Amino acid sequence: IVMQKAALRFRLRIKIFDTGEEALQAVASGECSIVLMNEELPDMASYECYAELRGISTDLPTVVMCKRMVAEDYRRFLFRGGPVTFIHQPVQYQHAERLFRQLGFQRESLENM
Repeated sequence: IVMQKAALRFRLRIKIFDTGEEALQAVASGECSIVLMNEELPDMASYECYAELRGISTDLPTVVMCKRMVAEDYRRFLFRGGPVTFIHQPVQYQHAERLFRQLGFQRESLENM
């Protein structure tokens, strides 16, 4: 919810998918400018989903929201190439905003909302 609220300030459209496969289909159709992914997906390992994302788009910013990842989990992502960012849960609003700015998204002022 925190990531969703922050994303709205950056005028990013949010779509929530129940499975990694649904998210991959959305990326393949070109609907996404960023992927926010939980470390745990019901239908596949998140690093496998990430590898498939890289096969579709090598420059799509991907953020993995994680709670219990260990060093080996990080390596699984990093060896699959392409940009990936990790943010630990629970996510604080100011961290989410900083992350979107670092990824190059511009925040809308409250007057424009």
